[in-house]
Amino acid sequence: MIDWSATLKGLRGDQRLLETIVKAASGEIPRLLAELRRAAAAGDFPALRLAAHTLKGSVRYFGAQPVLEAALRLEAMGQERNLEGADQVLPALDCAARQLLAALAEHAFSGNTVTMVEAKEVTP
Repeated sequence: MIDWSATLKGLRGDQRLLETIVKAASGEIPRLLAELRRAAAAGDFPALRLAAHTLKGSVRYFGAQPVLEAALRLEAMGQERNLEGADQVLPALDCAARQLLAALAEHAFSGNTVTMVEAKEVTP
């Protein structure tokens, strides 16, 4: 799901920053998913928009397109104050986010790192 070399390229080869972002996203994503579900159920449009916007920022480095697209749709729903379709977007987001979290956990627990040689190759 994640192209780790491309992710590291986006971070200018900074392996330490990559590990920090993986750890932060792994904690942040479940919290944001819960907030999205709560906000949608309560019809709290500002909270829905904010949580979706924050989720986009949390996953942008990983190229997790299904998560980004769902978050973008939920952000628009919050902005437009219209939850039509949220009952389809939220389960799709949960599924995509679970896959992303699994990939992040696998990376974190396997000690899998992209080498600095690879990073130098992709850094301008």
